Amino acid sequence: MRPLTLELKNFGPYDHTVVDFQEFANAPLFLVTGNTGSGKTTLFDAMVFALFNETTNNQERNAAALRADFAPVTEETWVKFTFEHAGVNYTINRRPKQTIQNKRGKLIDRGSKADLTFEKDGEVTELTQIKEVDNFITDLLQLNKDQFKQLVMLPQGQFRQVLASSSSEKESLLEQLFQTSLYRQWTASLKQQLSEQNQAMQAQEQQLQTLKQSESEVDDQLATPVWLTKVQELQTQAQRELEKIFREIKTGQEKVGFAQEQLTVAKNKTQAETELAQLRQTAETLVRQEPEIKAKQATISQLVWYQGIQADFLKWQEAQKNYEQAKVAQPQAKVRLDQIQAEVEQVSQIATQLARQTTTIDQHRQTKLALEQKIPDFEQRARLKQQVTSQTNMVTATQQRLTELNQVQKRKEKQQVECQNQLPDRDQLTKKEIQLNQSLSQLANWQADQKQLMATQVEIEKRAQVVKQAEIAVQKTNQNLQEAKANLAQQKDGFARNVIARLAQDLLPGEACPVCGSLDHPHVAAIKPTEKVVTEEAVQEAQNQVDQALKVVSQAQTNADHAQADLVATKQTMMDQLTKLATSLQVKSKLADVKQALKTRAETLTKQQATIKAEKQKYQALQTELTNIGDQLTSLREQIDQQTHQFQTLKEGLAGRQAQLTSLDQRLGSQTLEEVQTQIKDLTKKVTEFEQKQEANQHQQQVAKEALAVAKTELGQLQQQAKDANQQRQELQQKLIAALAEFNPDLDWEFLTGAQKQIGQLTDLQAAVNQYQQAIAANQAQQKQVQIRLEKVTTALPIESAQKALAEAQKQLNLLLANQGQQQEQVSRRQTLIKKVTQIVENQADQLARQTELNTLVKVVTGNSETKLSLERYVLKSYFSQVLQVANEYLIRLSQQRYEFKLDDQVGHGNGQKWAGLEINVHDNHVGRDRSARTLSGGESFIASLSLALGLSEVIQRQAGGVKIEALFIDEGFGSLDQTALQTALNALLEIQGSRMIGVISHVTELKEQIGDQLVVTSQNGRSEVSYRHGNEI
Repeated sequence: MRPLTLELKNFGPYDHTVVDFQEFANAPLFLVTGNTGSGKTTLFDAMVFALFNETTNNQERNAAALRADFAPVTEETWVKFTFEHAGVNYTINRRPKQTIQNKRGKLIDRGSKADLTFEKDGEVTELTQIKEVDNFITDLLQLNKDQFKQLVMLPQGQFRQVLASSSSEKESLLEQLFQTSLYRQWTASLKQQLSEQNQAMQAQEQQLQTLKQSESEVDDQLATPVWLTKVQELQTQAQRELEKIFREIKTGQEKVGFAQEQLTVAKNKTQAETELAQLRQTAETLVRQEPEIKAKQATISQLVWYQGIQADFLKWQEAQKNYEQAKVAQPQAKVRLDQIQAEVEQVSQIATQLARQTTTIDQHRQTKLALEQKIPDFEQRARLKQQVTSQTNMVTATQQRLTELNQVQKRKEKQQVECQNQLPDRDQLTKKEIQLNQSLSQLANWQADQKQLMATQVEIEKRAQVVKQAEIAVQKTNQNLQEAKANLAQQKDGFARNVIARLAQDLLPGEACPVCGSLDHPHVAAIKPTEKVVTEEAVQEAQNQVDQALKVVSQAQTNADHAQADLVATKQTMMDQLTKLATSLQVKSKLADVKQALKTRAETLTKQQATIKAEKQKYQALQTELTNIGDQLTSLREQIDQQTHQFQTLKEGLAGRQAQLTSLDQRLGSQTLEEVQTQIKDLTKKVTEFEQKQEANQHQQQVAKEALAVAKTELGQLQQQAKDANQQRQELQQKLIAALAEFNPDLDWEFLTGAQKQIGQLTDLQAAVNQYQQAIAANQAQQKQVQIRLEKVTTALPIESAQKALAEAQKQLNLLLANQGQQQEQVSRRQTLIKKVTQIVENQADQLARQTELNTLVKVVTGNSETKLSLERYVLKSYFSQVLQVANEYLIRLSQQRYEFKLDDQVGHGNGQKWAGLEINVHDNHVGRDRSARTLSGGESFIASLSLALGLSEVIQRQAGGVKIEALFIDEGFGSLDQTALQTALNALLEIQGSRMIGVISHVTELKEQIGDQLVVTSQNGRSEVSYRHGNEI
């Protein structure tokens, strides 16, 4: 990546400036010079902002805060950066969030924007979304913003950070640059897996113990294999008992079966005797029903005969009904005929009357036609009268409207002049608003610092709590250590007593005592029965507990010291933050004073904001009112012109219509349109009523004639119907009386009427007789079958005896079954228990092997091994070794073979996992020994820092996929060097420039004299410009 051009608009102190880096294409080392505060660093803030939407120090000065104070409210702030990468030119344009005045004079907030364009293989690509632009830049450069600032931009005060930082600080920086957090996350994942496996093993062991405790007949403290053997023996014994019970159950079931057969025989005999008695009782009931059945059979015979003549009887009933209906309807038909004849005569009389009115109606029609021909003239005259009246009113109204509009125009012109006099100065108002926004932005930064200060205060409280807990832990571990020491002393004393007692037992008479040397042994030491025997292993275990307690105490004390150091550092951080904020606010370094100052400042700015807001509202209101007045005046002038034209047109039209009206009045006379229309309406009504009456009379004549014919026909039909029905009923009646006499002379005409009513019951009567006969036959057959069953039963126990024998057999069987169930449940439960325990034992063996492997791996990656170096720190050390290897190529050359970097492998050993192994020494070839890099002089330190920065740059470029960075910008760092060190630094820069563009940002006079190619930043009245200077190369 090589910069080409940088264009700034209203950014920092730059109005509109273009920096052309191609001015230094043939002189890669150039100086960016200018007075302090002129805006040198702002150029590179703009470059970083264009690429990553941040500045070189985004916490202290973000892009939004770098909007120029002098920028007009109507113009935007933006940065355009063009650079070359892998043979392709890229142009990125980025705008920060800002407040801009639109065309209507209203201030609006515009969000940040970004767009990127480039041409590759003849195709132009344009990206316009911020997210896609950011992702594209990161993917293209293979660097994030932090890596870019570390490798390309070396900001003020950070140039020597890598060299001078502590080992832990280097670890934090390198972890971010080389993205090694993956190894820490993987280590945490392995530890979590190990913890989960430990928990699973504990859970399985607890489950195994619970299962063993569920078998009360075996001691659960036995080893699991022994416990399983004991339980298996119990299971074998229980299965034998179960087989014995099965045999006994089979015998009991056979006894129950025999007793059930005996009870069934007894029940069958009793049931047969009961059934025979019930059947004989049923037979007696059927005999008593015989007279009733015979009567039903006689009725059935008569109804069956009636079915044969039923059709003739129904025909007789129909003929009788028709005869009676015809006799009743004849008088009614005669009355209707007489009424219709009277109506025919009345309609004929009306027709004669209407014929006499025909001549008069014809005259009405002629008069009406003549009047209708004059209607258009009457209507035209009426319309002309209305138009004349309407136009007369319109002429008057238009003249009055013109007068009113002229008056309104004069008032609006006066009002316009008054508003223009009251309108505030817009430029002055905008200036106040810009100053307020700057003050608000500064207040927001101070408030953010206050928030950070309060967060640090909370962190101090947390760290104080950690210190307190660490001190408690130290006290507790010391107490545990004392208890362990006391236990060790007790174990040693007991062990010594036991040894002395054993040696005393082996003493021979006259042999010297190994303790006191006496040859006499009047009181030989002996172990008391109640005294516990202490073994050498117990003493060693107590010693191990003391050693472990000492390690724990040491670790607890270390943790407490670190916690106390963190607390002190955090308090110092808070004090630095408080001092910085108090200095900015020009108050004492007290938190209460800072809070009060911020509160007062916020209240003052709030009041100013309200005042400016009110002035803006007043300005906008007056501006709006002026616009409205102008629009109203334009509209009024248009209305006056329109009304004047309309007034002339109306006057001309009124004169023409008045002439037409005079002509029509002379031709039509005094009769009005309404009078003519009323006369036509009356004539029309008379003609219409006559025509309706005539049409109705004709219709009535037709209807009356048709009704008369229908009535005559109806009367004739009724007379013939009565005659035919009478003849049919007489013939059928004679036929039925003859058939009835032939069937049964004792029956009369009433029998036929009754039979017709009973014929629907014939099926039920027949079914009742058939059911009775079937019941007789079934009863006789059943009695015979029951008697046969009783003859087959020769011997049978009484039911009570059989039931008692069955109950006893069932009772014995139930006892056996209950015992079998209990025994079966115990065998099944024990079998399941054996299976579960066996499965857990097998699982524990497999899991223990996996756990052992994982535990070994965790120890290695966490640094709990001989090297005391975790995987992440090992990787960091490997990367840093590569960095030092590349940096040594520069350092050896720049120091004229005197110095080279080495990692200090001694520093930090003994501190366990806290050692990062990243301390730097330099080997001095002049004296042949190593010393700390911090002991280098100013110039030497600059060379070493530059070498280290270049080495770090190259290694990161390799890790980032081989991306090539062809630019390096160093911001200050030269002011603290003496003449010799400064010359050494310059020589170093000239040595390493090669094909890389190196820009040095400084105001040091010596650099101006020795670096001929310069980008000069000049400032005047708060605005800066750039120029180029070439020549005077070293």
